Amino acid sequence: MPEAPELEVVREVLARRVQGRMIEEVLAPRALVLRCLVPEGTPEVLVGRRIEAVERVGKFILLHLSGGLVLAVNPMLTGRLQLAPAGSRRPLKTFLILRLAGQMELRYYDEKTMGMIYLVEADRLGGIPRLRDQGPDAFDPSLTLETFRERLRRHYGEIKGILTAGEVVAGIG
Repeated sequence: MPEAPELEVVREVLARRVQGRMIEEVLAPRALVLRCLVPEGTPEVLVGRRIEAVERVGKFILLHLSGGLVLAVNPMLTGRLQLAPAGSRRPLKTFLILRLAGQMELRYYDEKTMGMIYLVEADRLGGIPRLRDQGPDAFDPSLTLETFRERLRRHYGEIKGILTAGEVVAGIG
């Protein structure tokens, strides 16, 4: 399962390579992992939008799009994002392809179909399960030792389970 450090590298690469690019076409050969939480209800609403920013929040990668939409990717255990030349061979379990300006594709594939992608309005990010319930990010400078201890006191159980659940600190295990 990718954790905060790995996902931060993904965020950095995406920010460098896709931020500012226009989405020219959307293909959803296997829409099983895609949850459209916008009134339009289809991934085609992404066409013509620009990727304005790329953010990592806990174990989510958020693609902020023009027009106030966000594509929130939660890769879970086996989900991966891939940048590839448009039309090149893609992994078998590719669920979403964003064809970008400049003959590039941003693809989401997931061998075990465990991850989720949410299309949501930016002001409704709180409607995404796991995102709304997570604690402060592991890299958040405001997460002091005292804050961590206070948050930890509210939970009982095995420390690994508490930390990986994401409610005390987001982005671990």
